[in-house]
Amino acid sequence: MAYKRDNGTGSVYKKTDKPRRRPWVAYMTCGFNHDNLRRKRKLVGSFVTRKEALNALDTYRLTHTPSEISDITWNHAFDLVNNQEEFTKVVKSAWENHAKALYNMQVAKTKAAHLQSILNEAKTYGIQSNLITVFRRIYKYCISNDVVSRDYSLYLKKVSFKKSDIHQAFSTQELRSLWVHTDDDTVKVLLIMIYTGTRSVEISNLKIENIDFKKQIAIGGAKTQAGKNRIIPIADCILPFVKYFYAISKLKRYPYLIFPDINRQLFKHQNKIIISVSLKKLIERYPATGNHKPHDTRHTFATLADNYQMNPIIKKLILGHKQADLTSEVYTHKNTRQLVAAVNSLPHGKDMYVSTEEIGVATG
Repeated sequence: MAYKRDNGTGSVYKKTDKPRRRPWVAYMTCGFNHDNLRRKRKLVGSFVTRKEALNALDTYRLTHTPSEISDITWNHAFDLVNNQEEFTKVVKSAWENHAKALYNMQVAKTKAAHLQSILNEAKTYGIQSNLITVFRRIYKYCISNDVVSRDYSLYLKKVSFKKSDIHQAFSTQELRSLWVHTDDDTVKVLLIMIYTGTRSVEISNLKIENIDFKKQIAIGGAKTQAGKNRIIPIADCILPFVKYFYAISKLKRYPYLIFPDINRQLFKHQNKIIISVSLKKLIERYPATGNHKPHDTRHTFATLADNYQMNPIIKKLILGHKQADLTSEVYTHKNTRQLVAAVNSLPHGKDMYVSTEEIGVATG
């Protein structure tokens, strides 16, 4: 049985594999292997009692120069943790672009103030979250190997930023313009994204085998635990577009819903549709649809859902957002009919009415 002592002061435990005259052994740290972040240990001796073993450790410490085990740097620790379980690309990007001030700093000599200063300089909420992911995984690894005893990332606070205006929802007038041009395949794709709230990566990765026309849903999603493999309801207004793309992919024996075809202005990247290029070309063809980015479609769904009083729990389920409280997350269940009914309640069509939020008065 091992007895926990302070970092760097050695350890004592009793060997119980067989009867021994001196079952208590004492080990002292005598170095540090930087290649795998493991301590090197020296056997001080075997003893009859635990007290003798502890006294021997104390004597050893008084007569020997203690080994430095705390000089592992953040960048070295990052490489070790990354080799064990690779960080995602966005997390790596946040580390490489926003944490250089930490690279040569020793983990054991880092305080919460150092990490907080890094967060304070981060430009977005997402970058802060990714940096905290790095900090916590490194601390977990270092604590498990006795490099440090405390995780200072637990004391960090994310900085509030002014809400980004890089993404803008489609206005009612722009939505009307899209509905006028539904003969255009890119418009069909955008309307599917707008009325499902899917991200561009989600629509490009949506497999036809995961579409259930009887229930009028698809199974897909990405990014977060709540967002992956979620139920995506298909509104009546976009159902013909989904069936249209489904039929093409089925004919082409293509596994995903949107088959890239340059002749239909659906451009591809690595054999999948790339929404950004297709949208850019659409804006050139129909300027009245607005100068938007692909993620604006998701903002449009959220805006429509808010403007037309969609149930907040249903909205989060459709978008793949984590519920704010345990009651909503665990005890509230919504069936597929409710999800489909919710998206069917959203306005659509070339004559869709203008929301009161846009004009400030009721329209009737």
